[in-house]
Amino acid sequence: MAYHFINGFVCVIVLSCCPSSGFLLDTTPTYACVDQAQSCDVFNTTYGVCNDHHNAYQICRKFCGLCNVVNGGWSMWSAFGICDVTCGNGTMTRTRQCNNPKPLNGGEDCQGPSLNNADCLLNSCPTHGAWSAWIEWGSCSVTCGTGLRRRDRACDNPWPSRDGNHCFGDNINYEICSKPVCATWTAWGSWSSCSDTCGYGLRERYRNCSATSDMQNFCVGSDVQNVMCKTSCNENRYQLVIPQVHFFVRIAEGPLTLSSGQNIIFTNAQINEGHGYDVASGKFTVSVPGLYAFAVQYCVQPNQYGHIDIVKQGTILQRSIFQKSSDAYQCVSMQAFTRAAISDQIWVKSGFSSSNLYDNENMFTSFSGVLIHV
Repeated sequence: MAYHFINGFVCVIVLSCCPSSGFLLDTTPTYACVDQAQSCDVFNTTYGVCNDHHNAYQICRKFCGLCNVVNGGWSMWSAFGICDVTCGNGTMTRTRQCNNPKPLNGGEDCQGPSLNNADCLLNSCPTHGAWSAWIEWGSCSVTCGTGLRRRDRACDNPWPSRDGNHCFGDNINYEICSKPVCATWTAWGSWSSCSDTCGYGLRERYRNCSATSDMQNFCVGSDVQNVMCKTSCNENRYQLVIPQVHFFVRIAEGPLTLSSGQNIIFTNAQINEGHGYDVASGKFTVSVPGLYAFAVQYCVQPNQYGHIDIVKQGTILQRSIFQKSSDAYQCVSMQAFTRAAISDQIWVKSGFSSSNLYDNENMFTSFSGVLIHV
């Protein structure tokens, strides 16, 4: 509202009001103690203007005895302070003070906030790596006796960024696992006498498997050994002993994928008499010349296949191709016989196409060989 005198009458005109005052008048602080209206006594008597401290200060300061009253005024805003984070999104703040002028003698405080915030954006924060949960324990490394099993976890929950910290600790965990007691062979017994008292014959010796009904994996291998012997017919007897050359090796348990022409390395040597088979290269090297027999058994999973060659000095002795299209696992065997000289090498490789082989405690993917005649 605004007060005006027209022809001796006081008129009240309703005008739009601003938030900081009740009247649409010049609200610029006037520090000279004068009244803006001419009839403050009428305003006060009629409308009680002196009871409205804010408007009285603006239009009837002197009449209402407010000459010593100073309302507060804001100073200029300060510069914004530093961001409250060291990376990413944050906030910065600036301030102002109610001292331009300060409120005095009951004057009004400044209206509005003394703080003002603004958003700030710094470089992206680094992402520090965290471990995912451990996966399930794997199978025991042995099928009988005491072994190890492992489990893994990955530093991907989340992955660390380039400038983030990697996970602290190990990604592999081992623990001891136990299976039923293993069956073992006893020591070899004594050699028997030659089977022929005149000319060539055989001597043999035996050993026993110590397995009981509750043991796992009964002894692998033969319980008898034979050697050739010769006796003279004039009672001067002597023995001809053929060196024992015999090996039986398997791949590690689980699937094995091979590319075309890749050598198969059987790392699990269960028998290696004569030490001719090398588990590092996968090749058998002849140390005793003679006639040898070699055998390969390989197993495939459903809808997988195998192309397998037995090779001597780079020449294929035997080849087998098998593709499994049903829902069951299956194994295939093949043999090769050859006469070999000292230092000849025999090995197994994937044939003209890739192969997918499988091995577990029920299905052996294996390679074996034996000297059968010198």
